[in-house]
Amino acid sequence: MPWAQTWDLLIKRSGVPGIHFEDHEQLPGYELPEWSHLSGPEADWFTAQLVPLVEHEFAQQAMKSS
Repeated sequence: MPWAQTWDLLIKRSGVPGIHFEDHEQLPGYELPEWSHLSGPEADWFTAQLVPLVEHEFAQQAMKSS
């Protein structure tokens, strides 16, 4: 499905920050052993990379709404 009709629309209508792994260099390809979950070590690394992105997005949203 095209992003403009799915992801972009979801983010716009929900009003929440959206973080897609393909948009961030620090979230490169991961091995998904059964196509849906990360391995334990990769999950730890992914989380460490994701948390600053989430914090940044919510800070940006707070600044826009104030």
